[in-house]
Amino acid sequence: MDVIEFLDNSGSVLVKRIPDDGYLEIIWGSQLTVRDTQEAVFFRDGKVFDIFGEG
Repeated sequence: MDVIEFLDNSGSVLVKRIPDDGYLEIIWGSQLTVRDTQEAVFFRDGKVFDIFGEG
């Protein structure tokens, strides 16, 4: 199982694309970790697909 998360110890990053360049295929059963000060926004075909809050 893959884990998708972004750690920002500085607290200064407003937006982060993962990966920085290229394409990322999310494997079925992957785990998404969203910290209490973060939101994860998934895009598909240039449109917002889903938004996840902390958890």
